[in-house]
Amino acid sequence: MPDLDDAELVRRTRSGDRNAYGELVSRYQGHVYGLAYSLVGNWIEAQDIAQETFIRGYTNLDQLRDPARFAAWLRRVAFGVAMNWLKAFRPKLFQKIDGRVDLDRLDIPDFRPGPSEVAQNRELANAVIQAVDSLPPKYRVPLTMFHLDGLSYKKVADFLGIPLGTAQALIHRARAKLKAALSAYSAGDISPMVQEVFNEHKLGEEFARRIIEGLENVRWGGGQMENSVLGALSAAMRAIGEDVSYEYLMGVSGAAFRLQIHASGGCNAPAPHAGIGYNCVRPALEAMGYETVGHDTHDPGIQGRWSWADEDDREEIHRVRDAILESIDDGVPVLYGSEEESLIVGYRNGGKELLLRPYMARKDGYSPMRRWPWSVGILKKRREAPDRRETIIHSFEVAVMLANAERFGEYASGFEAYKVWIADLLDAPRYENQDAHDAAGLMIGNSHCYYSLVDARASAAIYLRSIADEFGKHISTHLLKAADLYQQIFETLTRRCPTQIAPNPWMLEKGKSWTQEMRAFQTDILKEALPLERKAVAEIKKALRLIKG
Repeated sequence: MPDLDDAELVRRTRSGDRNAYGELVSRYQGHVYGLAYSLVGNWIEAQDIAQETFIRGYTNLDQLRDPARFAAWLRRVAFGVAMNWLKAFRPKLFQKIDGRVDLDRLDIPDFRPGPSEVAQNRELANAVIQAVDSLPPKYRVPLTMFHLDGLSYKKVADFLGIPLGTAQALIHRARAKLKAALSAYSAGDISPMVQEVFNEHKLGEEFARRIIEGLENVRWGGGQMENSVLGALSAAMRAIGEDVSYEYLMGVSGAAFRLQIHASGGCNAPAPHAGIGYNCVRPALEAMGYETVGHDTHDPGIQGRWSWADEDDREEIHRVRDAILESIDDGVPVLYGSEEESLIVGYRNGGKELLLRPYMARKDGYSPMRRWPWSVGILKKRREAPDRRETIIHSFEVAVMLANAERFGEYASGFEAYKVWIADLLDAPRYENQDAHDAAGLMIGNSHCYYSLVDARASAAIYLRSIADEFGKHISTHLLKAADLYQQIFETLTRRCPTQIAPNPWMLEKGKSWTQEMRAFQTDILKEALPLERKAVAEIKKALRLIKG
């Protein structure tokens, strides 16, 4: 891709080509690093600023109006990131710079970014760094970029948006000033001396790769892989080389066949969670020979997680962070358990900042972890995966059990859950007597349960079709019939767009409400689905009888 211009690389990146952005990072990492160092005067912080610049550039690339001006736009992104850093950590220096830097003319006031923190015990290196720091910024910026990444005069000029002759003149004058400042160390050309010091602080090849490896594009939630725990788990498994699909985990865990509604009536949002009621997390992990390591959560249904009630427990935080960093270093994502499941997929700044691939991510890339989750799960391979055939047969048994069991804890299950849900939706007084806040909560819970049921039954159909040919003809016939019935359930549930059948509050037109007529329509859909559920489970029972002889 080196022969492609910036505009074409931007267009390819916007189309989902991660390698294209990798080329842009490789092309401009030295530019950004040099600019960052010239502003903050700290090599380590300059690397962090450069990383943040490219991550922010990637996530905000849609704001770039003219792809041909990527370099100029990136320069301003880098400057903004650096200024935010200075504002937070060097407020006095920020006050000197703020509003007094004209990047277009490079008319930068004379200021010092602070003492160098590199090679403190080496007299010559110190002298070079101090001499560079002492240069007026209009000379220091282009000189730093020139030596830090071996950029040509033209590349320095293009990135800074100044004429080529101006860039050449500024760098030559900077060298002349350095020669005078370093006369005690060399009477000749000081360029090799300067270059040697800067070479010690060049970005390693892993800089771009580290960022690009973090630009994940897997998505779960928001209408696809609706079960966030199993969506995150399937993504983590594929990342570590396990050949497993979301639908397979949904099937072997029982989640594809599960329906749970709070037994007291009414859908609450947690009901579809994989770890609530009948726990689908443990069988999903066991099917792959894995477990999660940590402390038990406050919810006894989800084992093997770290959790804590107080984020001020610094000792525990450090212990958990160390475990997360070790897992990331081993190439294993970490489960981030909150209202929905996300993945911790990387870190930067020596592990001070963790990076998430969040639930319902709308764009490619990582997000900084803003708060600690309710629980953290470290994936560990404990044994070989159990016999696949036995695992699948067990999933058939679970499907039948889930359909016929009336309750798991607080939650109605299977056929009984259908009845509870239908009766609740037809209870008009229950909904008429709610205030706006409670009514919105009921809508959200109902919508989440409905979307989760749609996703589960689609997964059941895919799962059964994918494994049917692993059994004899007579058995597979019943499994395929069950798959067809689950497909019919999916099609029944999606006869209209689910947002029209079980909308969230924000999906309603302004001034509209969730009416009893809308709830009655949803119950009609559920009443059609229930007999299909019974027939699907009956086909699975027939398959089981043949399997067991």
